[in-house]
Amino acid sequence: MSGKGDNPPVANTLGETVSANFKMIVIIIFFVTVACGVGNLWMALGIPTPTDPQKDVMATMSTLWKMGFGSLVGLVGAKAA
Repeated sequence: MSGKGDNPPVANTLGETVSANFKMIVIIIFFVTVACGVGNLWMALGIPTPTDPQKDVMATMSTLWKMGFGSLVGLVGAKAA
């Protein structure tokens, strides 16, 4: 069955296969994590006296980059095991 939607697994150096879907999920989580971390840092350094809604956004971005980092560690750790 060969078509546009087929993504064959790619062998890594250890001989295990990593599907294209797994790589896509890891890349998406990585970029969302980086975006939230950079946004949080930018807001923390760029806003001298944040309002309450800005504090809420900063708290949300802080939570999201921590969750993203934990997700990346979990995905890579589970794949390595």
